[in-house]
Amino acid sequence: MAAGEPGDLGVYSFRYLPQKTFQSLSTPQTTSRLRQWSMLGRIEAQAFGFDQTFQTYRKDDFIMVGMEVGAFLEPLLMLHFFSTLA
Repeated sequence: MAAGEPGDLGVYSFRYLPQKTFQSLSTPQTTSRLRQWSMLGRIEAQAFGFDQTFQTYRKDDFIMVGMEVGAFLEPLLMLHFFSTLA
């Protein structure tokens, strides 16, 4: 049985994708609204990839594994650390 197929109880494996860009955050309309609410330069989006097909009924496992292995937390902690230096 391949990873991500029904019945597969494998653990999700996450990887941080630091080169992923979100063009929707840099459109003139978005930057104008972010500036209006004093959020321009204070919001950041991060992308993660994972190795299995997402199964809605396993959403809790998905989040817990991401938190346990630090896939979500490490980039957030680094972002917080560097923002305190500014």
